[in-house]
Amino acid sequence: SAAVTAKGRLYTWGRGSYGRLGHGDNIDQTTPKMVAALKDVFIVDVACGSGDAHTLAVSDQGHVYGWGDGDYGKLGLGGCNGTPTPMLLSQLKNDGVFITRVFCGHQFSLALSKEGHLYAFGRADNGRTGAGEDRALRTPTLVQGLLGYQIEKVSVGACHVVCMSTNGDIIVW
Repeated sequence: SAAVTAKGRLYTWGRGSYGRLGHGDNIDQTTPKMVAALKDVFIVDVACGSGDAHTLAVSDQGHVYGWGDGDYGKLGLGGCNGTPTPMLLSQLKNDGVFITRVFCGHQFSLALSKEGHLYAFGRADNGRTGAGEDRALRTPTLVQGLLGYQIEKVSVGACHVVCMSTNGDIIVW
């Protein structure tokens, strides 16, 4: 589990395997513990994988951090290695993309930009990322099929996604 305080502090607790809690270890936490690696970062959003052992967080600067299990590139760090401490997704930062929300599905992740663009990474088979690829996406990839829409809301299931545009259009895959 994860929670963000009004002061932007991130706390995690629960099962610690694969480093999913971001404390630099695999130790289970029975009570909320602040993620020390992000103590100087104001966090505004967090998403936990459903049993997939990965976590993503967004700062008030629009930067995304990922940690835990890295299978299929679902951390967006360029490979499939995991990490027990939060790592900055440098591609989005370097490209000047300001992210406002993150989402975790079954072995894949999504990031929503301030402009309403959606970026996908991780396991892509059966169309789960919406990026039109069946190969794993190891870095954030713009979902081209949504470019005619300004996405406002996103809901992620295990292997499907539902989006709503600012015009009220519903897009699913």
